[in-house]
Amino acid sequence: MLQGYFLKRPALQQVIVPSLIFGHFRDRFGTLHAPIMLHIYYNLGYFWIFASQ
Repeated sequence: MLQGYFLKRPALQQVIVPSLIFGHFRDRFGTLHAPIMLHIYYNLGYFWIFASQ
């Protein structure tokens, strides 16, 4: 049932993989510090790639 909901909305498809990665880091380390640091790292990479042009 949820697969059809996600397949019809491309924006939700783009969110599902990062959310699984953040959830994995949350479960592995048991705090929110690791996923927050990972999010910062992802944002820095995004700005480094796209803002430097």
